[in-house]
Order: sequence, then C-alpha cells, then structure tokens
Amino acid sequence: MANYSLNCCLIALSVSLLFGINLSILNFTGPYVLLDYELCGKEGTLLERSNCENGSYAMYKMTLAFFTASLLSCFAVKYVVGRSRTFGLKVALIPFAIGGILSSFAPNFKVFCIGRFISGASLGLSAASVTYISEISPKHRRGLYTTLFGLFIPAGQTISYILGVFLPIIKYLDESDLEFYILYCRFLFLIPTIISLIMIIAVRFYCKDETPCFLLSKGRFSEAEELLYKIYQDTSVVSGEMESLLASNRRSIEEDKISQNVSYSMLFSRKYILPTFVTLVITVGVSGSGIGIFAQKMNSLIESASGLPQEKVIYIVIFTSAFETVSCFFGGHLIEKFGRRNVAIIGSATNSLSLLLLGLFTIFKNYISSVVIPVVSIIVFSTFLASFQLALSPVLWAYVPEALPTEIRSTGMGLSSILNWLVSLIYIPLSYIISDLSVYALSSICCGILSIICFFFMKETKGCSVSPYEEDSVKNPDL
Repeated sequence: MANYSLNCCLIALSVSLLFGINLSILNFTGPYVLLDYELCGKEGTLLERSNCENGSYAMYKMTLAFFTASLLSCFAVKYVVGRSRTFGLKVALIPFAIGGILSSFAPNFKVFCIGRFISGASLGLSAASVTYISEISPKHRRGLYTTLFGLFIPAGQTISYILGVFLPIIKYLDESDLEFYILYCRFLFLIPTIISLIMIIAVRFYCKDETPCFLLSKGRFSEAEELLYKIYQDTSVVSGEMESLLASNRRSIEEDKISQNVSYSMLFSRKYILPTFVTLVITVGVSGSGIGIFAQKMNSLIESASGLPQEKVIYIVIFTSAFETVSCFFGGHLIEKFGRRNVAIIGSATNSLSLLLLGLFTIFKNYISSVVIPVVSIIVFSTFLASFQLALSPVLWAYVPEALPTEIRSTGMGLSSILNWLVSLIYIPLSYIISDLSVYALSSICCGILSIICFFFMKETKGCSVSPYEEDSVKNPDL
C-alpha cells in the first residue's frame, strides 16, 4: 500500500505518454502514409510518390481533423471528470484504442483520417488525467507527480522517434520491400491501441478507488478517510488532510457558483482585462512557438536548418527529443527559484532567438562551412527545445491558474484551454503547406512578441496566495 498513489499516478500518466506518441507518430510515417494510400499517384519513383503537392494537402486535412477533435473534446472534460475521476481516465484512453485500430486497418485514406480524428479526441480529454493525478497524490508529492505529466509527453515522442528509426529513408527503399514497411508503419499506429487497452484494464483493477477530493464532494466521508490512509499510511495525517480537503471543496463550490455568473465577455471588461490579456497571450505564445510542429516534422525542420542528410538527422532527432524530456523534469524547479515572470521573459526571448538563427541557417547554409553549420544548428535546436520545456511549458501550467482572480478563474482557464487547441488547430496543419522557413519566421515572431508583452504587462505570482491582479479588480468599480 505504501506506493498506492504512485502506482495510480503511473497508470494515469499513460495518457500523457500516448499523447506524445500520437503527436509525433507522423514524423517518420508521413511519407509511408502517402505511399500506402497512393496520394501522389502510382507513377514515378518511390521518392516522387512520397512527396507531392496533393500529398501535402492531404496531410493538412488529416492533421486538421486530428486537432479539430482535440479542440471539441476539451469541452467535454468538465462533464466527464465530474461524473467520476476513474471514468474520466477510461474515457481519455478509449479514443486512443479506437482511433489506433481504424488508422492501422484503414482500407483507404478517408477511414485513416477518421481514425486520426478519433485519436485526436484523447488529446483534449487528457486533462482528466491531470485532475486524477493531482487529487490522488499525497500533498508532499503532488508537485512532482503532476510535473511528470509534462515529462511523459516528450518521453512518448522519443519512443515514437525510436520506433520510426526502423523505417528506411525513402530514397534508399527498394520497391520490393515497400509492402513490408507499410505493414510496419500500420503496426506503429496500432501501438497506442495496445497500450491504451492494457491501461484501461489497469485502471479497472488498480485504480478502483475514486480520489479523496471527489469522494468528499459526494459526501462519502468514510470512504475518503479509508483512501487517505491508503495514500499516507499514517492516521495522524489523515484527520488534518480531511479538514484541508473539506475546506478546499467548500472554496471550489463557492468558486463554481461565482463562475456560473461569469461570461466570456466579462473576462474582457475593464475590471479583468489585464489578467485575461496576459494569460491568453501566454497561451497563444506557447501554442504559436511551433513546439507542436516540431513534434510532427522534426526530421524536416532539422534537415532544412542543418543541411545534414536524412540518415544522420534521424539519430539527432532522437537525441534532441531525449534532451527535451530531461529538460522537462527541471522546469518546475526553475520557475520556483527564479519566478514565473523572469523565466517567461528569458525563455520566450531565447526561443525567439533560436528560431531566428535556425531560419537564417536555412537561408544561408550553402554559404557557411559544412562542418560548422550542422554542429551549431543542432546546439540551437537543442536550446530551443530545452528552453521551451524549462520555461514556457511550466510557466503556462503554473501561471494561468495563479494569475486569474478567483471569480473568473474557472471561466478564464476554460477559455485558455480552448484558445490553446484553436491555435494548434490552425497552425500545426498549416505547416504542411508552408515552408520550413515560414515556420521558423512565424514562430520566432510569436515568441518575440510574447517576451515583450511579458516584460511590460506580466506580474509575478510566485509565493502569492491570491492573484496579484486582485488589487486591480478591487480598485476598479464593480460591473
């Protein structure tokens, strides 16, 4: 029983692992999808049939469907989690299973897109996993276990990249081997199904209990007390934690009652415009940084900037992804030591500069030493990924709920989540029909603007028990 909460959290973290795998699976499989469904026709070499304008637009539409589902499903999280925390975990895993089966056995590209659409729904529903982890964790481990959700996403991406290495580069692929590797490609889309089915069974047998917070909200006090003993193994802690959770539940109920009277238009009133503006800018800046595009097109982006051949790029992709995963672990510690505002300003400025340099390398790589450019571009690439995981990602997770005043927090966080997926829905599919240079330019501008706005408008929330914008709300007249 000593590791009860850890075991439950590890099962819940499978959602974020699958999140990462699904997000990055097209990085290596994209050309094989075009060949499998003959989206570039049947004539010509394998290289010509795996890269064409029609294929790019097909991938654009498929990615658009994937992120549309993510956006739509985020509206359902509140209702799914409200019914039951363990039910929310199962619901988040089910689309991975169904979508993987459809994508793997799709007879045509239309069915494949439907499978990807269903898989995308799990990304929006993944917030159910965060809720479960935060509530089932002991208070002295809560920060660590919740941070692991962000770490498991790049870990899933790294797994996806490692599995993709076994797919040959198209220009070296023999026509006679094509059928075998297309089958392997289809198997890769089935992996999320296998993992999610195992995890659904694990939830059924190992996560039988609801969270203490949920049980108390339903008036099931004796069950909550028994569960708290399972988690802490110390009766002296249980009574104090019960009182703390009951007080927290009362505050949540009060906040929910208040938020029911808060409309989206109210967020932009004079009273709340500043915290709303800052949090939404951070949300757009993080989504517009290009991190989602990097997850899906890492090979292409590194090749464009470094000029290295694909056979070397694939190993660099794995290295940079693993480096990103390690960086993610330290992000939470960084914002606690140096503050959200400082980390946001420096992190977004670093990202902007890194992306600018990668864009310049893409333009001038033929005029720079072939020995220097690959090394420097890899360093800059790693800097961008590390900076995102050390700065922008933890700032988004921590700052948005801290900055929004209590009375608008629920509505504001909901709008932030919607905007996050909306920007991803627009920007990531667009990357399939614009150049890599355009991706670098747009993302660099986005991060640069974020850094400037954070410098002038962002208030520090580190160590604050209430939002620093609360004073502004009090000073302004009531609506």
